[in-house]
Amino acid sequence: MRYLIALLICFFAIAPLDVDAQRDRKQNPKKTQQEANQKQADRKQKMRDDLQKDRDRHASIQDRKTKRRMRKTRKRSQRLAQNKPQPFYKRWFKKKGFK
Repeated sequence: MRYLIALLICFFAIAPLDVDAQRDRKQNPKKTQQEANQKQADRKQKMRDDLQKDRDRHASIQDRKTKRRMRKTRKRSQRLAQNKPQPFYKRWFKKKGFK
């Protein structure tokens, strides 16, 4: 019983110290939020740079025919993303499917 009482007294003597330490806030919350936003923006920029570097490396190790095919595919996908139709001369002179 004595040990229990001594343990409780020690616990209640130490517990307020933790609460007092939590009250003082030395950092400005607005500044920490700005720092967090800046870190996130830096991380996104680094990811974009790494992705572009990987794409450039991938393109650099391709042969000439593959690079042409990749360029055509990229142009076609960009045109489709903008909802633009094919030029009239490509529509007129494309190969017709056999039935």
